[in-house]
Amino acid sequence: MIQQFIYILFFRCGCNARVCVVGSTRRASLDSDQRAPTGGTAAVSVRLPAATDIIQHPHTQQKVGESQCRVSSVLGRNTRELGKQHLFDGSAETCWNSDQGVPQWVALRWSSPVQVTTIIAQFQGGFCGAANTVVEVPQGEGSNEWHTAHSWPLEDVGTPQTLHLPEPLTTTSLRLTFPSSTDFFGRIIMYKLDVLGKKL
Repeated sequence: MIQQFIYILFFRCGCNARVCVVGSTRRASLDSDQRAPTGGTAAVSVRLPAATDIIQHPHTQQKVGESQCRVSSVLGRNTRELGKQHLFDGSAETCWNSDQGVPQWVALRWSSPVQVTTIIAQFQGGFCGAANTVVEVPQGEGSNEWHTAHSWPLEDVGTPQTLHLPEPLTTTSLRLTFPSSTDFFGRIIMYKLDVLGKKL
């Protein structure tokens, strides 16, 4: 009988302690014993893809392209280490860290219309957007007023969270608004924000 050993990748994403002062990244793997069992039966190992591999590389979707980004605030105005650029740098060691208070938000703007189908975000547990988080779009072209396109009841976890829109959303601007946070002081710590779909 062939015995199968499955590699399981355990991970907990956290921001660099020097940067966000809330922990550090720890990645560890639990590897099976590769030795053949008594009797000479060969051991077969199977590697499962990590959850992040599945999310970041969907078969039918791509990132819609570069956009201009604005955020509601940055902790201590330390934009170099805690600024919005860290949402898109692909590093698990850096993050956007908002200041205290609510609401907080992240706004994106594209130079031409895009069709959004999926949004992926990753937070620090304990500093997540709450269940009343919403995805907003402008009320009209050039308008400074926003209206809710879809709700996103986020969970207080440190793993990537995905919103699949029931219908593609065509827009040139999008805002992720956090009316409240799982942090008592209203702070948001966010590692990445991926918007998937296509350019029109």
